[in-house]
Amino acid sequence: MLIDVAIEKVQGLINFFKEYRESGFLSALETAKKIALEIVKLKERSILMRDQMKQVVAHNLRRTYLESIILIIDQAISSLTTRFEQYQGYQKIFGFLFTSETLLSLDRDTLNSSCERLEAALRSKDGQSDIDAKDLFVELILLQSIIPNENRALLRF
Repeated sequence: MLIDVAIEKVQGLINFFKEYRESGFLSALETAKKIALEIVKLKERSILMRDQMKQVVAHNLRRTYLESIILIIDQAISSLTTRFEQYQGYQKIFGFLFTSETLLSLDRDTLNSSCERLEAALRSKDGQSDIDAKDLFVELILLQSIIPNENRALLRF
């Protein structure tokens, strides 16, 4: 999967959960109430309690169920937001390599600065880097010239 597509999908999922928590949750809440009431009715049949205790149990079951749903949604939003922020960090470093369209859209100065940023990001604490920005720049310039114009929109890597 392309990272830029993954970033877009994760952002869409985060937006879905946020909208669901705000508005879609109301319809799910009604369904949850029905399920909770059915659970309570089943429990009421098997457990003989006074009316007050039954109401307390029913209320506690509903509250616990609803709190659990909200907790799960909040956890999903938090997890996806963290993942999205990681993807955005990758995009800042490697974004110019995500697709051929992005690579082909860069002028020489922008491409050179992107290569230097990548080299700096991959540099270890002792100053050594896994790549050489100048070599990468030359190779990417060559790659830009090799990709045919008519296929540029179709090629993705």
